[in-house]
Amino acid sequence: MLKEDFDFVLCVIDVDTLCAHHKIEKFIQDCKKLPSKIIPITSNPCIEIWFIMHFLEKPSDKMYPTYESLHNLIDKYLSPDYDKSKKFFENHDIFSKMEDNNGFEKATQNALFRSKKVKSYQNIANHSYSEIYTVLQQLEICKSCNFKKDCQHCIKDMKVLFNL
Repeated sequence: MLKEDFDFVLCVIDVDTLCAHHKIEKFIQDCKKLPSKIIPITSNPCIEIWFIMHFLEKPSDKMYPTYESLHNLIDKYLSPDYDKSKKFFENHDIFSKMEDNNGFEKATQNALFRSKKVKSYQNIANHSYSEIYTVLQQLEICKSCNFKKDCQHCIKDMKVLFNL
């Protein structure tokens, strides 16, 4: 994508498998080798933790070690027939459902609370979190500069776990 003249690339990555296979240290090393314009955006166990955060009334630091451990919440809040397919997202309007009742504000507060718990790479496997909110916050900043070509402000100010 960088060769196609994109200013930066956001890679959304679920780290549950990396944690389960004790590959976080290797992932950290690999991230350090990435060009600065490639930004890893991680969730543990998976992006669905971000979806669930839209429905939680108060922040919690409960650990969900796997995608499967979220199934009851996914069934309750998203859909009993939820799956990660493009077809599911085309046929279900879960994003509108997440936005109802101040969902984005709830999710952001939940995500910020959880991100404070993730203090070092050594304990990342012990916390469920998502950095998706950082992308959305950054897009608001980019919108304020009208998505100016080659804007270095957007990249430099984005704070994510594996982009140090």
